[in-house]
Amino acid sequence: MYKRDNIGRDIVCLKMIMLKSYLKNVGDVAFVIHNLSKNQLDINELYAEVMKIKGFDEITLNDAFNYLIQNKILAKTFIAKKNVNLRKIWVQNFVNQHHYRSDC
Repeated sequence: MYKRDNIGRDIVCLKMIMLKSYLKNVGDVAFVIHNLSKNQLDINELYAEVMKIKGFDEITLNDAFNYLIQNKILAKTFIAKKNVNLRKIWVQNFVNQHHYRSDC
């Protein structure tokens, strides 16, 4: 009887170890999904932030926005620049590099 109790206890311990491993894996997957979602580009936020830049007309800012959404890395770096002056410099460089001429 003693051996049978030990086997039962061993099975319970093994199941607990397997359950802990399973839960850790589920936690790891949840962590990865959470980090991926944090890395997603929020198009509405990008649009709002681009349109806040002073000194440029709406058409120019819209063109800058359209350019940014075509390149997620540039868009993310634009959003990461919390300093308004750095964002304004980015828009000015965009205008200069694209020989932008507003029709308005």
